[in-house]
Amino acid sequence: MYRRSLLANASPFAWGFLCVGAFILGCQSEDEVVREMQMNSQRQVTQSATQDHLGEAFSFLDRLTELNPEQANRQILFHLNRWLEDRREPSTSGKLPEIFGTLDSTIDPKEMETRFTADSFVTNDVRHLRDQYLMKKMVSWIDDPLQDDPLLEPWFASLTAKAKSGDKSSLELDDVRMLQTASRLFDWTIRNVGYEARELTSQITPPELPNNLKFLGTGYRQTTYQAIFRGRGDGLQRMNVFIQLCRQAQVPAVAVAFNPPNSSDSIPWVVGVLVGGEAYLFDCEVGIFIPAVGDEVAIATLKEARRDAQVLRRMKVPGFFDYPVAKSDLSSCVALLPVTPELVSSRFQVMQKSLTGDRRMIAAIDLDKMVKEIDETAGISLVRLWDLPLRAEQYEAAMERAADRDSQVAMFHRAQWLMLDPSIPASRMLSMGRWQQLSGTFDDDPTNSIKGARSYFLDQRQPEFEIADLRTDVALQKKYDVRRQLGMKTEDYDRMIDVVQKLIRATKRTATYWISMVQYEDGLYENAQNWMEKRVLDEDQAFIWHQAAQYNLARTAEKLGQIERAIELHKVRGLPTEHGSRIRARLLAKESIDATEEPEKPANEASEEASADASKDK
Repeated sequence: MYRRSLLANASPFAWGFLCVGAFILGCQSEDEVVREMQMNSQRQVTQSATQDHLGEAFSFLDRLTELNPEQANRQILFHLNRWLEDRREPSTSGKLPEIFGTLDSTIDPKEMETRFTADSFVTNDVRHLRDQYLMKKMVSWIDDPLQDDPLLEPWFASLTAKAKSGDKSSLELDDVRMLQTASRLFDWTIRNVGYEARELTSQITPPELPNNLKFLGTGYRQTTYQAIFRGRGDGLQRMNVFIQLCRQAQVPAVAVAFNPPNSSDSIPWVVGVLVGGEAYLFDCEVGIFIPAVGDEVAIATLKEARRDAQVLRRMKVPGFFDYPVAKSDLSSCVALLPVTPELVSSRFQVMQKSLTGDRRMIAAIDLDKMVKEIDETAGISLVRLWDLPLRAEQYEAAMERAADRDSQVAMFHRAQWLMLDPSIPASRMLSMGRWQQLSGTFDDDPTNSIKGARSYFLDQRQPEFEIADLRTDVALQKKYDVRRQLGMKTEDYDRMIDVVQKLIRATKRTATYWISMVQYEDGLYENAQNWMEKRVLDEDQAFIWHQAAQYNLARTAEKLGQIERAIELHKVRGLPTEHGSRIRARLLAKESIDATEEPEKPANEASEEASADASKDK
């Protein structure tokens, strides 16, 4: 059952008034920021004949959460196009690669061609640039030994030692490093993009949507940016996030799909990370890598899964969970690539060549080279483009149009994440903190006047008595920009106060959870454990982050070396992540036994452990 936001109980009038009124009240501070940045730009123009328009565009990207999106988009587009004009490079758009023909049923070919051949930057390009920029900032701090998965540390140490010794039967050192980077990015995705079921329901009448889109459709009900920024997503959304993070780290990755018997539809299954001619398998639905068969905890390859039925049998948890894919399903595997026209356009190819230093990122790709690399990977028989990113764009646009027409749709679609809307003063600070968290800026930098994620989040943890007094305390009303307008009815004002109180409480609980995650990412595991146990998981504070916090509490126990407790936490019944958590508990138990050099378990280890689990749970 879909968990509706606490704000969804507000009346359409109260919710609408809050959004419109708060936006108006917030415009002054946004205008001041824009004016300040424009004045800085003008000073630079005066000092230099050539303005760094690309630098100006990136400075606006860095402050997106401080500004009204429309204002920021206009400024970014202006500077991008001025920069492109200064380059004076002829258009070399050429022809859209033939592989885009696999998307003809998803998007109008003319629109796709236009997005590819445009000789100047357009509105959609800002979103593309924002997404790539943010993901590059994320990769820069996630790809660190501090983010290693404890289960895989011994295996990577062994691979590194073999590579350094010149062992020809093992991966080369660069390949080991690429796979380790992918492992860190996968681990971040599973821990930070809280799991949602593929099928969700709601109590509102589903709006009519174009292009065969389904209301709350699997995989595309959020864009890539939304899944990352909100920190929630279903298995397909987590696959897309992981693949695109890998792209920014220059690690080739695809969605591996298979065709069921008597069907032409390819079913996305896992992410395959392409290293050393093999596809290493990561299951974003279950939430764990596919373990290889053997004494060592390692990541299985597609070739191994196609050759040995035991690989996928070990993904079952007998007595608890089956696994929907078997060796027999993998006779013909398809690689799906999430690629949009912007990613192969000439304007972004030009930009790609010009990015240096901190601006360097993957803004465009060599699609032909990527397809060739995929074709050379064992077990892959076909390459297609994955339409999920484009369908997510279409869904978001269609839902916005439906929300404009229907107040109930507006409440459902917009109010559930109102706490992250930067156009609302009561939400802007949380949004700014989230940007800093994702960028890896956890602490304040007084020298450069930079506020870190911790400070932003701590500022959102208002005491309950303050929230309760909002109706009567004039000073608090000014603080939260909630003032009673002249002629406003008492009942309407009361409803607005009620909505704002719920918004503040939702913001507080989200900030609390994200503080616990910042502590984990920063290696402060005891602090993370304390925040998760005593604040996030407090029954009185249960919220949408409860299940994600349960999983991360178990992961924190692993980092603290509390293996028995971690195993116990991973075996909690009824959580949507239980399947993957129980596999993880099995692997933790195996490594724990190996570490103490106890006798090896029999071949039917998985079944025996599952039976023991079942008896204990009863």
